[in-house]
Amino acid sequence: MASVLVAGGILDENWRSPGDPEAKRLAARSRVIADPELSARFPERNGTRLEVLPDDGHVLVAGQDTFPSMTVDEIVQRFHVAADAVYGHAGSVAILDLVQCLDRARSVADLTRALQPC
Repeated sequence: MASVLVAGGILDENWRSPGDPEAKRLAARSRVIADPELSARFPERNGTRLEVLPDDGHVLVAGQDTFPSMTVDEIVQRFHVAADAVYGHAGSVAILDLVQCLDRARSVADLTRALQPC
């Protein structure tokens, strides 16, 4: 939650720097409280509500009723955002091809080799 607030949204960068000092400082001042109403609707709905109480006394509230699942195209696009920098675009495409036929593979050796950074 803290890294999302610091970054200004849910981004891949949220998980790249788990030791970010600003996120750690904010996390230390935060607490998570389950909302019984939201919890009762899970798993059909997977919403969230966030309240921020800044030092000036205001209350900032944001929420979302549910989070739709990503489409296959969105998952592939997000994979390329993260993986192309490590494996190159051609390497990422090769990894995706191997993953898509993993249920028919005799071994995971080819995938394991493909996952070794260049």
